[in-house]
Amino acid sequence: MSANATTFPSPTPTMVKYSSDINALVAAQTVALTRAKGAVQTRDAKLAVVVTDMSQLRGYVEAVAEANPVNASAIANSAGMDLRKPTVRSKNDVNVKQAALSGSAIVTAKVGTLKRSSHEWQYSTDGGKTWLAATATLQAKTTITGLTPATTVLFRTRAITERPTMWTDPASLLVS
Repeated sequence: MSANATTFPSPTPTMVKYSSDINALVAAQTVALTRAKGAVQTRDAKLAVVVTDMSQLRGYVEAVAEANPVNASAIANSAGMDLRKPTVRSKNDVNVKQAALSGSAIVTAKVGTLKRSSHEWQYSTDGGKTWLAATATLQAKTTITGLTPATTVLFRTRAITERPTMWTDPASLLVS
């Protein structure tokens, strides 16, 4: 970052202070290795300062990169950092796992606000082009049998109440 002062004109902390904090941490680590009394606590305090510095610098680089989204990746790279894509992790509305019996799958629906509903189940052996109906249940779980081993099958469900809900996004399983 210090070699790129035009992109990063006023980092917090300054690069001089950051470098000084790192040097203090290195010196404290050297003393801690001698097992001198209180040296570990001093080293840990210096480490906390460096971690705070790094967090502040990361936030500064993020702010500069967000101000210029077209060049955000190049800006982060010039600071020795990488951008990562935000990950969205949410539990799928339908989960599937292999049953004990070959050619069978246990399919479970996420139970939300529709706890008192029946469920329709479907599966597809052709990548979702056509869907085959499985037996409807009063529970959010069913076992589907008669599947061909060594094939990938998609499963989906929907809750049936006064008005049926939308079909869930499908979950896949390589049947064994």
